[in-house]
Amino acid sequence: MVKTIPYRTVPSEVFQMDSFNGVYIGSDIEVVVTDACTLAFVREGVQLTAYMLLTTDKFHCVGLCRATTVDKGAAGGGIKFDYAMRMRNDRLFASDHDAAGELLKHTMMMTPESDRFVFRFKDGAEYPAYRDEILGPEYFDIETPYASADNAGLCLTNWHMGVIRMGHTARDGKKYIFGAEINTRKHMYLFKISESAVNCRAARYAACNRGGVFDRNFIIGSFFPGGVFENEQDEANMRADNLEAMRPLEYDEASFDPGGCVQIGTSAYWSIHSIRNDEIALNSGGGGFYYWRRPAVKG
Repeated sequence: MVKTIPYRTVPSEVFQMDSFNGVYIGSDIEVVVTDACTLAFVREGVQLTAYMLLTTDKFHCVGLCRATTVDKGAAGGGIKFDYAMRMRNDRLFASDHDAAGELLKHTMMMTPESDRFVFRFKDGAEYPAYRDEILGPEYFDIETPYASADNAGLCLTNWHMGVIRMGHTARDGKKYIFGAEINTRKHMYLFKISESAVNCRAARYAACNRGGVFDRNFIIGSFFPGGVFENEQDEANMRADNLEAMRPLEYDEASFDPGGCVQIGTSAYWSIHSIRNDEIALNSGGGGFYYWRRPAVKG
């Protein structure tokens, strides 16, 4: 008999060994596996780490972003951000030599065990997790209809689903952007490092004809990579029990405000500002807009 936990799970019995693609969630870890790449978000004590990995049997690390809580009583206390990444041209960018060394040594293994999966890192850390979504071969092969007031919720769900790999380096080697964005029906993931900021997060997402709801459960965000927590916009946190991210995101349609973004608890309500047949503008925090655009190619 398959053991269950108080959340919706997909037992490992339905799991084909040649298809690990999916979303996996544990108390201290969240992983999304696709053919293009794998993103992992991990908590270990006072450290939060986001990884970008190649989807192979050993999941070799190509990007790393870490936030470490430092004793506020010590000089420079707060949160220290470090990062490292290997670009497509095999050049290495890192906040320091230690971060570069971390990048080179990290690999990850995943093993199905009964009703769960265990993720093991090369440094010996182990994290159990449960499969929340199956990203099979046809998962992202979806319809992307033109938008109207009657199907805006469907468009806000389907249009952004998929995987985007980011990789750009300017000729001087000083301006760069690196990472990936992976969106499923239920979750939104981002691993992004540039010359001026890092932004790595995991969040739940839901949409209706009034807008989208975004509820973040993991974030490493800094405008000063390699520096200490100084800006109130910089942050690093993970939900106390990340298994909560397996729950479907509940929201109240009556809470959408057509005039702007509304924050209720940890959920941001992005109401619809305007609809065109191939673009939906959502009200974001701070008076700006997020733009959902219809992809040119199905899937």
